[in-house]
Amino acid sequence: LDTLQVPIQTPVSPDEKWVATAVLSLTNVVRPGLGSADHVAIIDTATDKVVKFVPVPAGAHGVNWGAKRGGGYYAYVTCQHSNAMVVIDPDPNGDSLGNDARVVGRVILSNGSLGAGVTDGTGGQGVKPLPLTHDGWIQPTVSMRGTGELSAEVEGWLNLLTPEQRDPSQHQHFANSDRVGVSHYRLASAKRLGGGIPQLAAGEDEKLRFVSHKAAGAVELSVEGYSPRMGAKELEFAVESSTNRLGVPQRVEMFDYTTARWVSFAKGATSRTDARLVVQVDDRPERFIHRLDRKMRARITWQSKTGRLQCAVDHVYWTHHG
Repeated sequence: LDTLQVPIQTPVSPDEKWVATAVLSLTNVVRPGLGSADHVAIIDTATDKVVKFVPVPAGAHGVNWGAKRGGGYYAYVTCQHSNAMVVIDPDPNGDSLGNDARVVGRVILSNGSLGAGVTDGTGGQGVKPLPLTHDGWIQPTVSMRGTGELSAEVEGWLNLLTPEQRDPSQHQHFANSDRVGVSHYRLASAKRLGGGIPQLAAGEDEKLRFVSHKAAGAVELSVEGYSPRMGAKELEFAVESSTNRLGVPQRVEMFDYTTARWVSFAKGATSRTDARLVVQVDDRPERFIHRLDRKMRARITWQSKTGRLQCAVDHVYWTHHG
């Protein structure tokens, strides 16, 4: 951060993917490229680096996280010298990179209080989104669903949450499960139509959907995840997908860190309904795990010969054995 800029509140998102730091400027000098002296620094916890500075009104101070419909979280930001609370999406396109973080909403806090004048609604130093979706807070409330102890309003809030939002402990790496979900993804030669990380993890009707740029050629989905530990007796990778045409060739590869090369493991043909393709590695599986950060990489390729290809992927994961 620049001189005379002070980090204030620094909460971590319930899924532990992001940190949002309110940065209060002690001057009115605009940060280059932002158009604002005050801003929020979005930090990717996978790299512990700032991936985006998002401009906010003067007096940035309070930050807290609230659930985003369909999965993920919004950062709510209050500012001492403004009567507006802003809402920031750290990952609008769902690719887990955060470099497109931006303000997606603004709530005016003035309410015509008697005698407030021009200060009506200003002075915000904190925010409390409801329901509180952090681990350890949301689960006791969820456990009371249907018992009659909650108001209809709260029941309605809980019904809108995804399973991961109702129990954020599910994301915490590998405490009770060897199954590893996708933390980042990228598309090549394709345009995303909908969905993102939550859909790749859900394995339900919601899917990551995309269409090829060209009428013929390869479409590629690259994914990354983090192993619970370095050693492994066996490593399994699975993908469930469908395409708009039958019999489209499909290939799964994994990245070998010892040779810095992609290794092809499985080939198949797609269908119009969900089909599962599984790779099982028992020959030195640790070579597919980075020795420093335990990152794992895989990519799935669909080869279209005629016509634009539409793909839907609803479950991608690794399973770590031993």
